[in-house]
Amino acid sequence: MGQTVPPEKFTKKQQLQSRLDGGLELDGTHRHLLETTPQELPGHHVREHRRAHAEQRPVQSCYSQVSLQGCHQSLMPTYRLPQSVCNVTPLDEVGMTSDTHRVEVPTKAFTWYAVEESGRTASLAHPPTDDGSAEQPASFRDLVADAQSFALSFGRDFRALHQLNHDHDCTSTCIKYVQKKCNEAAEEALRRGRAVACRFFFFHTLTFVSDAFQNGVKRIRRKGQETCRERPRCQHQRAQRVRQGRRCSTHTIPIGND
Repeated sequence: MGQTVPPEKFTKKQQLQSRLDGGLELDGTHRHLLETTPQELPGHHVREHRRAHAEQRPVQSCYSQVSLQGCHQSLMPTYRLPQSVCNVTPLDEVGMTSDTHRVEVPTKAFTWYAVEESGRTASLAHPPTDDGSAEQPASFRDLVADAQSFALSFGRDFRALHQLNHDHDCTSTCIKYVQKKCNEAAEEALRRGRAVACRFFFFHTLTFVSDAFQNGVKRIRRKGQETCRERPRCQHQRAQRVRQGRRCSTHTIPIGND
């Protein structure tokens, strides 16, 4: 939609596990450096921290004592409501609604009107004014401004939900189909934080060639998936291989770390 949003969340833990730290590889080459990003908490966590700071009290447990009000996954943002057309209050950069003022849905909202002959929706009309004047059709400039405001909020909302819903962390469920004779070794690798053959393919294999290695070749498994600039194609490849139970041999999606 032509909108600019902050980079995807990438924590220090993910950087250490995926080794995207700019260090040296086994063959002397430099690894790719992917900078970490500031921490982003769910909306109700942020609201509780702000409220506790303002009230000068300890922060309550966000899992048992704090309501889900403000949580990204439990919101129905007002920008999506039909009556908010041409009156959108944009979300902030991390997809949260404003805490400084309450977002009010206008009682006199724009109305949709249809063509009498076909019954199809034609356009919008300004609400009638207090002096009793008739409704006036919305101008092209009104529609463009509304589309831009909606696109900005939609992009920020989508990014926030993607951050909170698609952060993979390898657990026992990732290796539950491993054969019994290998199960103990896989569980021990999980406990030690090593890369396992995750059934969701959140790992990749690196091959190093050097005379210092036995047989001249050494392969290691590393957590996370390889970075790729062809994002749309890679997302399609991921969907295909997850459904078919196989790994794409040419591309991988952006980082998803355990």
